[in-house]
Amino acid sequence: MSTILYFLCICFACIAAQNDSKIGDSLNNFATRLLQFTADEAGDDMNLALSPYTVWSLLSIIAEGARGNTSKELENVLQISNEKNEFRNEFKQLKGTLQNKTVGVTLELSSGIFTNKKHSLKQSFQDVTKQYYDVDTIPVDFKDLKASSELINSYVAKATNNRIVNFISQSDIKDAEIFLTSTLYFKGDWTNPFNKTATKNSPFFNEKGEEIGKVDMMFLSGAVAFLRLEALKAQAVLLPYGNGSKMSMVVILPLRGSSIAEVLELMHQMQMRTIIEKLKEAEQQFIDEDVNIFLPKFSVSSDLNMNVVLSKMGIKEVFDAQKADLLNMVNQYLFVSRLIQKAEIDVDEEGTIAAAASGAAVSYKQQTPKFNANRPFIYSIVDMEAKTVVFNGVYRNPKRASNSS
Repeated sequence: MSTILYFLCICFACIAAQNDSKIGDSLNNFATRLLQFTADEAGDDMNLALSPYTVWSLLSIIAEGARGNTSKELENVLQISNEKNEFRNEFKQLKGTLQNKTVGVTLELSSGIFTNKKHSLKQSFQDVTKQYYDVDTIPVDFKDLKASSELINSYVAKATNNRIVNFISQSDIKDAEIFLTSTLYFKGDWTNPFNKTATKNSPFFNEKGEEIGKVDMMFLSGAVAFLRLEALKAQAVLLPYGNGSKMSMVVILPLRGSSIAEVLELMHQMQMRTIIEKLKEAEQQFIDEDVNIFLPKFSVSSDLNMNVVLSKMGIKEVFDAQKADLLNMVNQYLFVSRLIQKAEIDVDEEGTIAAAASGAAVSYKQQTPKFNANRPFIYSIVDMEAKTVVFNGVYRNPKRASNSS
């Protein structure tokens, strides 16, 4: 009988080596697909907050312990290079980029593996995950459920600046032999804050143009990057954080008559790197021109079981008790029983707390262009140096603050 491997992905906020890094494109493609499949699974009425970086990074760590077809499925979906050392070195570079300090931006991240003292991880697995992924390995005795749950909760609370406390209960680790966590905490102040006195209660519409509620609509008039992407059937703006604009939020608003689902599919075809590069070009080209930005204040919390979504994306065997091969991790038959993500994002006038066909785009500016996000939109937090998404989501309905499955 197989032993259960628990995976926990915790994201309270967000962010995301080199400009031409293969690993950045791999992460972007995974981020877009993850949001696309999750949004489809959640339905047309749900808001979403996701940290694709957190899921992708821990699945990459699990892939280090996988063999055979289990390994192949993970590598195919995560787009891990056949040159394992090349991927590992790029992963380490990407994590270093994430942790570069910027005034006005706080980023803290960690990865931990809690393992039953009876079933020690293989030394080769521990060495690789520590050297390249900076993973903490923490021995626990899962027979003592109270002590084990307290240890994990303490680790998570510290890693998230006490934003997530008492995250798991004793029942969550009842049958565990291994428990994995990945945490990100991000707080970013807008480079150009929204004017609080200009925030007004305004109607919000669905994709059919029907009013479905009210939002506190923020307003900013300033020189920000703005694009109308005909190939994407959407408008996009770039809203930077802190000094130096290393981190930014990209907001993508489908044109009237287009849907979130349609734009997400086009985003997959175009690739996120192209969108980011076009926005950077627009930022330089129209540096002295103002754009009128209307964006709702919003809070979204998602608590999701990702098994079904990842299975539809092609990761199947690792969740199958009869087929999973993780013998490069430990000399014990393991499978991942649940892959859970909790992600939260708060956006207001001051900033964000968040706990993701080439060349076919045409960009232009109009006289005093207007970007009015008064209908469903897609948002992403990106590292502008890496051109990489680490947090993304969809805002559809002001009456829903959370989503769980």
